[in-house]
Amino acid sequence: MTTTRRHSAFALATALSLLMLTCLAARAADGQATQPTTLPTTRCTETGTSIRNVLVHARVSKGTGTPISIDPIQSAMVDGTFTATGQGWRSLAARPDGSFEADELGGGYAYAEVESDREQVMLLHASGHTMVYFNGEPRAGDVYSTGYLRLPVKLNVGTNRLLFQGGRGQLSATLEKPDANVAILRDDATLPDVVAGHPLSSVAGIVVANCTNKVLNATGAAGTTGSASQMFKVQIPPMTIRKVVVPVVVDVGPTPETKAVVLKISLGAVSTDFSLRIRGEMQTRKITFVSKIDGSVQYYALVPASGPAGPSAGKALVLSLHGASVEATSQADAYSPKPWCDIVCPTNRRPYGFDWEDWGRKDGMEVLELAKLELQPDPTRIYLTGHSMGGHGTWQFGAQFPGTFAGLGPSAGWISFASYSPARAAATGPSSRPSVDAFKAAALPSDTLALKENYKWAGIYILHGDKDDNVPIEQARKMAEELAKFHHDYQLFEQKGAGHWWSEGDEPGARCVDWRPMFRMFAEHRLVPDDELTEISFATASPAINSKVGWVEIMSLETPGKVGRVDLKKDPRGGRIYGTTENIDRLSLVSNGGALTAELDGQKVVVPADAHATAINFKRVQGTWSVAADSTGLMKSPASYGPLKEAFNNTMIFAYATGGTAEENALSYAKARYDAETWYYRGNGGVDIWPDTEVVKALSRHDNTAPLAPSRNVIIYGNADTNKAWVLVDPHCPIRVTRAGITVGNENHTGDGLYAAFCYPMQGGHMAAVIAPTGIRGARASLRLPIFASSVYWPDYAVIDASCLKTGLDGIKAAGFFDNNWSIK
Repeated sequence: MTTTRRHSAFALATALSLLMLTCLAARAADGQATQPTTLPTTRCTETGTSIRNVLVHARVSKGTGTPISIDPIQSAMVDGTFTATGQGWRSLAARPDGSFEADELGGGYAYAEVESDREQVMLLHASGHTMVYFNGEPRAGDVYSTGYLRLPVKLNVGTNRLLFQGGRGQLSATLEKPDANVAILRDDATLPDVVAGHPLSSVAGIVVANCTNKVLNATGAAGTTGSASQMFKVQIPPMTIRKVVVPVVVDVGPTPETKAVVLKISLGAVSTDFSLRIRGEMQTRKITFVSKIDGSVQYYALVPASGPAGPSAGKALVLSLHGASVEATSQADAYSPKPWCDIVCPTNRRPYGFDWEDWGRKDGMEVLELAKLELQPDPTRIYLTGHSMGGHGTWQFGAQFPGTFAGLGPSAGWISFASYSPARAAATGPSSRPSVDAFKAAALPSDTLALKENYKWAGIYILHGDKDDNVPIEQARKMAEELAKFHHDYQLFEQKGAGHWWSEGDEPGARCVDWRPMFRMFAEHRLVPDDELTEISFATASPAINSKVGWVEIMSLETPGKVGRVDLKKDPRGGRIYGTTENIDRLSLVSNGGALTAELDGQKVVVPADAHATAINFKRVQGTWSVAADSTGLMKSPASYGPLKEAFNNTMIFAYATGGTAEENALSYAKARYDAETWYYRGNGGVDIWPDTEVVKALSRHDNTAPLAPSRNVIIYGNADTNKAWVLVDPHCPIRVTRAGITVGNENHTGDGLYAAFCYPMQGGHMAAVIAPTGIRGARASLRLPIFASSVYWPDYAVIDASCLKTGLDGIKAAGFFDNNWSIK
């Protein structure tokens, strides 16, 4: 990246700061000055300061049953008219410990001002908030008050303004001087464990803060005592943080008497030591890996089997999902070792994470595949359990991935968001607005009961305390009631007098998860190998989540937002597959090369022998099935399907605009950085943020021939006039966004307050997500567009007007799904 480009991102962000300072300094309609007379001055010295006085305003946002909320304060920020004056604002002083507590901070706002006599960079260390505008720039929040979020911010000479949106009723905020321009932050490291007596070759995730106005391109070194240092590269945009991948090599395994293994990390003149935990052969341990979702370092916890080691032992594997606020290591520590099975605990990306949906679901299944490769279990002996939120995850995984687990053991699990929250249940019904119904259709994968017939693939043991005051026992009883309608291999056990987390006796392990009868049920169940399956009943909410069971793969659905089903049987004598389908557009059947007669929905399709065929594809056109021709052109498939959030995958790159005005480019960069910081906080993630020109250069040829097939998904921030990465989107895309307006098929929408959010294939087959405003108001409105939350659902595309922050659903101009040829009809 050239020097000019290195400076460009900071220049764009500075332009945004100046722009939004104007918004914050604007006068209210009644002529009152922005400077509140009841807000004492807070001065920031060269060593930092603590914010001790704020103005607070009660929650003003209202939900609409979509990701869009009515929020007059956010609307004022978009319009450039915000002031912390007038009715509704009141002064609030910090408690002796420096924190604030008030009802207004439960989803409301807090406003603070900090005076500085110089330009200086500080680390904003705040907690309890969902986000903050710092001099008008959106920055990630620490809603769960973890305490590890420290973000580089630039203080301008004079008054600096901070607008926090509260989360759970408390807030604290300090400005701290960083140790250096490039700081290695000790908090929130993802470190592997070292097993005594064994060498280690692994990875760690370490948070680095770039406190400069240039892109940080640097090489660091990581080494342990007695081992050669390993080099690693760092690229971090200006004034932000990133969790980077660091190699960890321990050449000689420590002895059990070793006190610690020290990992020393150096980056330029800065170095920091981290201590690696030493574990015994039979102790629980953390195993780190590089995720295919985003290229970041994640971990899973392992409770190793106490029996014979090695693949020949024929051990089972139990995947165990933790509850909300629980680390995967704590989940593992709740079990006693078993001689016959390894217990593997993924992280859901964070203790709260994604409720084992969205990227939490991806994390769990990624860990399962890695653990199977590492531990080599008996493939017929794979089981799933989890507690609380992990109990919900057990219901979810079992419904989404039939044929993967021989037994399910949900403990204290809730069924779905709708069943657990009456308010959410009220928002899931049909409406009179097709665009709103598109958002609700996108939520189908979260509807656990819509896929309940998939539970027939597994034995089920439901465990729940009958005095649970967190997840009511009615959740377990409801599932048992539903299972009774079709399932013949399930049981419900209610522990009398038990609450949410309980145990009994002096044996190791917590009984509410380490429950002998549940594990006994696991031991008695086996999966049927694919080549022995003669009957497959399978339902899917989306081929993007799961498309295949045994010898059947559902490639695409006729109607998105509705479940697709197959009930097929294979003649044991061979050559014939027959049965019914529902809402299936294309499916694929595994082939052994011989002739096949497929009878689908009463229609017979004869396929001649083909020794080279490994699968036969079928397509239904106007109700008639036929063998599908080789696919040409754009076509939805499990690897390229949607909806919008599915594009945030495959080691995605965030591409910000450099082709617009300084104001447009600054807003594009601010959005990309805010999303990257939020992804780090919510998903323990790390993502590349590149200017559009660098993305195009990396993913395209330069000899005027067709672009290379890109290997990574791209998230494009900006419209076709401002972001040059639009050339990567397939030219057949029926959505086009420019400064003049947004075209969606045959519809045109104009105005400077619009933005579109959609996914679409790139040239070469991988996916792009596009967040594209028309004008400045649209760009400001899109800054806080929510993506990284499990309870937020987006269809393939949506067009939103900034007026939605005032009027709600009227601001949704279009929303829906592309057809299976990626067109809009």
